Amino acid sequence: VLASLADACANLPALRAQPSREWMAAFYSAAGARWGAFGAWPLASTAWALGALRKRPPDAWLAGFCGAADAAWREFTPQGIANLAWGLAAARARPDTAWMRRMVRAAGGAVEGFTPQGCANVTWWVAATPGGRGQQGPRMRARACVRVCVCVCV
Repeated sequence: VLASLADACANLPALRAQPSREWMAAFYSAAGARWGAFGAWPLASTAWALGALRKRPPDAWLAGFCGAADAAWREFTPQGIANLAWGLAAARARPDTAWMRRMVRAAGGAVEGFTPQGCANVTWWVAATPGGRGQQGPRMRARACVRVCVCVCV
């Protein structure tokens, strides 16, 4: 239900509207209390919605979100990983370096199923995500981009 609410809110920018701060605070609170109920697709949809809204999530909320994604990596489709990547990049989310590496590994395992747009989404996420907690460096981002970009040539 929460991912459906997020999906609905993702359409607000087309109407030149945004959810209020109070609504976002209530959403973060409700979602954060239910991470165990989120599977791969609701997580990807939630990330996509935050990206569409250009809403950077609070660090504590993002840590819970990333933990839920860790528990669901095997459920993610290539499209789900691409949506997750695009949403996090567009929302300017800053996960920690260790989680970013796990995301890159998940993307690497899904390379053969990516569309060119999916490859672009993941590559943009890697390139656009700043240092974040744990300060990933340019070398790590460059290696990750190369791994992900290989799928464009496949």
